[in-house]
Amino acid sequence: MALRDVIPCLKSARRLPQEDAVVVEQLSNETPETEEQILKIAVPMLSRIANSDDYDPLRMERNVELVFVPPGTPIPRDSDAVILPGTNSTLGDLRFLREQGWDHDIIAHARAGRKVIGLCGGYQILGRRIRDLHGVEGPPEEVDGLGLLDVETEMLTDKTVRPLSGECLDNRKPVVGYEIHMGKTTGADTQRRYIRTADGEDGAVSADGNVVGCYVHGLFRSDSFRAAWLNQLRQGVASELLYLESVEQALDELAYELERALDIDALLADANWTWTCQIESGIFKWNLRNPFETRMKRDSQM
Repeated sequence: MALRDVIPCLKSARRLPQEDAVVVEQLSNETPETEEQILKIAVPMLSRIANSDDYDPLRMERNVELVFVPPGTPIPRDSDAVILPGTNSTLGDLRFLREQGWDHDIIAHARAGRKVIGLCGGYQILGRRIRDLHGVEGPPEEVDGLGLLDVETEMLTDKTVRPLSGECLDNRKPVVGYEIHMGKTTGADTQRRYIRTADGEDGAVSADGNVVGCYVHGLFRSDSFRAAWLNQLRQGVASELLYLESVEQALDELAYELERALDIDALLADANWTWTCQIESGIFKWNLRNPFETRMKRDSQM
């Protein structure tokens, strides 16, 4: 097969939401622009980390140093906040976290009066106990969590998957995100909820307000919530980043660079795809014809 084109390194792709642990080692951002405004936010790299695009908006904040802490490395003691991420195996990553000594780091961080937030599986790990009586993640067992939230989680066989929107009860800012988890969390700290949606309330807040957890992914994509959360850590540190607009801009730049680098017509000709154009009411309508779909439809009618 002949080489048609070579696609150059596309820097705009770095601004797109990232996949899970495949690229998480590359997600720590560059040095922030203003030394006096630097916030250091640490994210332990759990072995089964999930939904790592939760942190892309923070990575793009110019005054935030987002540090993904690799296994075998202590969580930096000068971190302003620790985010305990989601995981594809809460109990497995709770053991992994303890093997790294991160449990001591996170507990010390919270006792020093600094912020800790747990998302989904990270929320479950922050509680007093996790019960997997149905063997959802392996052999049935009960395990103590970090005990930073007065809650307990029971693993359930049914998975909750749904989009949601609402507001953060801490800063009264709107949030949009989604849930995808197995488990129900209850306990005294759930009397202080973190998120309210049309379907109810979610999350828990410690008595001193320094430790929070919830099941909502995508929190930091909401610009006003993210700005308020960062400014609680240090007033005035949040930028005016419009995250979703920046993603759209990155997609436009990516499309432009690909169009410059590739001979699209030649590639379509190689694949025997064709463009057709119709004019309806003065509007050009382009259609891409796939010969394989046409052949499959014809074969299915025989």
